[in-house]
Amino acid sequence: MSQQTRPLALTPIYRPTLDPIELFCVKTTTQNLQGVDHYFVHPTAMATSRYKDLFPSSTFIPMPDIYFQSQRSYNQLCYEKFFYEIFNAYTHMLITQTDAIVVTPNSLKTWCELPFDYVGGPEGNLYSYDIRTIKPFNLLPNSLHPVKLQGLNGGLSLRRINSMICALEEYPDLTKLFRTHAGGIGEDIFFSLMGRVSNTGFRVPNEIQASRFAVTCNFGEWTAYNNNLLPLGFHAWFRRKEDQEYVLGLLGISTS
Repeated sequence: MSQQTRPLALTPIYRPTLDPIELFCVKTTTQNLQGVDHYFVHPTAMATSRYKDLFPSSTFIPMPDIYFQSQRSYNQLCYEKFFYEIFNAYTHMLITQTDAIVVTPNSLKTWCELPFDYVGGPEGNLYSYDIRTIKPFNLLPNSLHPVKLQGLNGGLSLRRINSMICALEEYPDLTKLFRTHAGGIGEDIFFSLMGRVSNTGFRVPNEIQASRFAVTCNFGEWTAYNNNLLPLGFHAWFRRKEDQEYVLGLLGISTS
């Protein structure tokens, strides 16, 4: 990595053991990220002996159990400034969930050097948020329309650490709304939205650019669009059998 950037890789874990395909993902990712410090974050009360045997070079950081009870509770962790502050010796955090796999690690340096603060694979859905009742956007009732965006998925995502903290601080009422509405809106959608409304230069790529970083749905379509060039990695690629077979085929791994 260049002197200007220093990324870490981080994998949240929720259970004492992984499913075989999750283990394949994490092993492949850590092997492909040689030279990048790798961390597991996990519930304080969870046994980690199995992981420590499998990943002796990784560092394990316990965090309050409340953040690992569900997807929504994990979202709350990603809204916490301390989650980023404890890694302030690094410039970037690469989150690799257990259903994500890094396949072209050499591109990580390039993505760290680009001016983006948050990058993830493009979502398949379109989201719309009317934020005109929230300060300071309530000053624009006739000028600001509901913000529509696909969003960039956080399951395999790159985050500029200082910028994430600034984004959480910029609009306190907006952050609070996303943290509390219906138990919490996905933190990845929050950071995607900040790329549209930040007044301090928080930057995210558009969906076309982001598809070269990660793909999290419509795998064949995005890969064909990008001339069969592999992204940094894939997320949620084994939920459907046809997606799993497609991605393994791209990697030259037989399923027979």
